[in-house]
Amino acid sequence: DRAMSESAASLFSELAKTCPTSRFTPRAILNLGRIAELPDFHLDPIRLDEARAYYQQVIDGWKNDAIAGEATLRLSATYAQSGKVENARQGLQILRAWLDSHPADALAPSMWQWMGDIHFIFLQESGEALECYLRADALGLQWTSLEGILWWRMANLAERVKPRDVAITYYTRICTDAQT
Repeated sequence: DRAMSESAASLFSELAKTCPTSRFTPRAILNLGRIAELPDFHLDPIRLDEARAYYQQVIDGWKNDAIAGEATLRLSATYAQSGKVENARQGLQILRAWLDSHPADALAPSMWQWMGDIHFIFLQESGEALECYLRADALGLQWTSLEGILWWRMANLAERVKPRDVAITYYTRICTDAQT
């Protein structure tokens, strides 16, 4: 409800102001971004610009910490969710730049999968989506209980863009390796 959301935001803000060097501060700032980005109660406005500012603050302030990768993923999502092609492309650029400089980020598989989703859902770019999904799968998917869903999409995309061997590989993996 509104009161709980406002109370949480107040507490996160207070932590960030009074304890800027606390190990909990970057998470508090990231949570302020989530509060701005996601509706928490009926008619709660979505404030993407505010969310972006918080995420960027985490990226800039804790660039060598794992939370910066999470903030980058969330920053990218704020652009893609706008529904505008140019914003979706900006979200892709954010992730590509991050992955170029942080290829071993713990969230790299999720980032590659999200980039595939942006290409597939928002931009209808089958070949690019498949390439991103292949990178995610090669790194090891993070939602292993749902891999069959992604592998199905990958096999279907492979049929569209003509790498038949990729389609066969993923249809086979669905039958032999997918979690049930």
